[in-house]
Amino acid sequence: MAFSRRAALGYLRRAHEQNRLAHAYLISGPQGSGKRVLAAELASLVNGTKVSDVFSAQAREIFIAQPESKSRRIVIEQIRSLEHALQMRAPNERRKVVIIVDADRLQPQAANAFLKTLEEPPKVCRRQFFHGASQSRLPPTASLKIAWKRKSW
Repeated sequence: MAFSRRAALGYLRRAHEQNRLAHAYLISGPQGSGKRVLAAELASLVNGTKVSDVFSAQAREIFIAQPESKSRRIVIEQIRSLEHALQMRAPNERRKVVIIVDADRLQPQAANAFLKTLEEPPKVCRRQFFHGASQSRLPPTASLKIAWKRKSW
C-alpha cells in the first residue's frame, strides 16, 4: 500500500508513541519521492538525532551503508562494519539505527550477511533498521524476508 511521505510518517509516529514500531521497514518509491527524508525523519523520531544531522558525520548511533565502490554496490565489508557497530552498547540508552540506502545494490554476500542480522539482531541492539530501496530489485532472500516481516505486523 502506498502512502505519501507525510502520511507514512504519521502512521510511524503513532506506532512509535504506542511502542509498536517494527524492527525493520522497507521504504520504497520512485526517485525523488522522499525516501531519504522519511528515513531521516524516522531515525530522528527513534534516536533523537536532528533530522538535518542524520546523514552527516554528527549523527550519533546512526549507521549508514550506501553504494561506495566503483561498481556502485554495497559490499560485505560495509555490512560487517555495521554488524560490529551494532554489537556495542549505545550510550545514554539511545536506539541504534541502520539505514541502507539503495538496498537493492547489496552484493549477494552482503545481502545474506544482513539477512542474518535481521533474523538474529544483537542482544544489545534495540532492533531498529530502516531500508531505502525498491523491493522488486532486492536480492530474492532479502525480498522474501522483508515480505515475511511485513506480514507479521
